[in-house]
Amino acid sequence: MSGLSHFLILASDGMKANRLFWLLIAGFALFPIFTHFADLPFWNDVAMRIMLLGMAAMGLNLVLGYGGMVSFGHAAFIGIGAYCVGIGEFYGLTNGWAHILLGIVVCGLMGLVIGYLALRTSGIYFIMITLAFAQMLFFLFVSLEQFGGDDGMSIDRAEFGLIDLYDPLRLYFLIWVALALVGLGLMFIVHSRFGVTLRAIKSNESRIEAMGLEPLQFKITGYVISAVICGLAGVLFANWQEYVSPDIMHWTRSGELMIIIILGGLGTLAGPLLGAIVDIGGMDGLVHVSELSWRHVENPNEIVKVGDAVTVKVLEIDNDKERISLSIKQVTEDPWLDFELNFNEGDVVDGEVTKVVPFGAFVTIGKGVEGLVHVSEISVDKIESPELALAIGQGVKIKIMELDIPKRRVNLSIKQADPNWEVKEEEKNKPKTHSSQSDDKPAERQTVEGVDESLENILQELKERGIGSN
Repeated sequence: MSGLSHFLILASDGMKANRLFWLLIAGFALFPIFTHFADLPFWNDVAMRIMLLGMAAMGLNLVLGYGGMVSFGHAAFIGIGAYCVGIGEFYGLTNGWAHILLGIVVCGLMGLVIGYLALRTSGIYFIMITLAFAQMLFFLFVSLEQFGGDDGMSIDRAEFGLIDLYDPLRLYFLIWVALALVGLGLMFIVHSRFGVTLRAIKSNESRIEAMGLEPLQFKITGYVISAVICGLAGVLFANWQEYVSPDIMHWTRSGELMIIIILGGLGTLAGPLLGAIVDIGGMDGLVHVSELSWRHVENPNEIVKVGDAVTVKVLEIDNDKERISLSIKQVTEDPWLDFELNFNEGDVVDGEVTKVVPFGAFVTIGKGVEGLVHVSEISVDKIESPELALAIGQGVKIKIMELDIPKRRVNLSIKQADPNWEVKEEEKNKPKTHSSQSDDKPAERQTVEGVDESLENILQELKERGIGSN
């Protein structure tokens, strides 16, 4: 009972000390009601960005604001969390809960390794080591061309069971719940004995050592917890943005998180969230990667370049005309409207290969609808690399295997467009019989007999020349 009473006292003290934070959380919970009646759904997108940045900043605030550790590498953990989604989906892992678990584990392990090495130093040396690790990870992901390299990779939102993230409000409240849980966890951590010790280390580390405690253990623990929180923010950020690139883990992102914390207030639970609200004020018009084109876009540079003049549709705008949401694709005809009327699952149609990737190829059909042909659906024969079988611009016959108009997805097959593909696959997999082997034997005997006759002629000629005779 004493343990429960201690927990309740801790919770009560934490609520009183962090009233502003919980008022902000309540405000974010009610915000979609305002945007609904004001007909400003874009503001929900802004609020999600604030919550994600605030969550990541809260993770950094644990070591910076409460522990006094100036880390320039925490953006790397956001990037690792985001790439856990991207790489996981690349290899067929689409479960969002698995992405969260993977992000937490990987970021926790990386935080433990980096923290163990960096926290043996202090001051400018600690700053430089965290910066070095962050840049090493940044350039590592830049070099991974399989996952988009410097251009990054476009991804689909993960599957969370009954929570369909393509419903904006469900994604909004998933982020809101995660933020509230992170805030609740940090509230208990900061007011626990661990949190008190961490703040004492910030004030005077030598006195903590004199008390017989090991400051390094507390600092590493705090560093790992902050890395996990940033990793969770990265997983949700990837699902919100539907795009992952190494830019998310550049050291300047860590600098932005520091500015957010400083703007809101160091060493406070509400500070990072307030700082994120202030920081979001500098956002300009945004064309989301999903609003660039009706077809699948891996890299925004495929559609636009810096300096291009483009025609856009303004989706949402605030009263002061400082924050706007834009679309390029919505000023063009939606090809899916025509596609829905003229095509059905099972149809065999003509298509053109528009992109070849390691896991298959994208083929355009109709008036610009792009679908995926998985590498296993290219040919009856085993294909080691799609690039060896298909070329960009090549015309192909394809069969529509699966069609999902609401999600703008269509899965295609080249091999199943052939009416005889099942027969060919059966013949390919059929083992050789004994009779077929015996049919080859006469040819083998003819070959041997021909060789024997040639040898006899050569020996006869040698005898006539007196070579080899006794």
